[in-house]
Amino acid sequence: MQMEIAYADIVLLNDELRRKNLRYHVGLKDAQTGYVEPPSACCLSAQLESDAYACMKSYFCRRGLTVSFTADGLYFSVTHQTK
Repeated sequence: MQMEIAYADIVLLNDELRRKNLRYHVGLKDAQTGYVEPPSACCLSAQLESDAYACMKSYFCRRGLTVSFTADGLYFSVTHQTK
């Protein structure tokens, strides 16, 4: 079951992405859906994309959450981790 994404998580995740110079940005579409803003095409690479999504997954995993991305990778939701 999807849960609400805390605004604080968006702020902290954006800070982590910035500190790692990954050039991605996340935001809230609604209370249960986040969106991903990739950098412009001139800055985008397969490695950068892989590192950015790994960073997002790692962030939510440390919070005890599982993140799921849409097929196009532009939206995400979170759920509690199952054991």
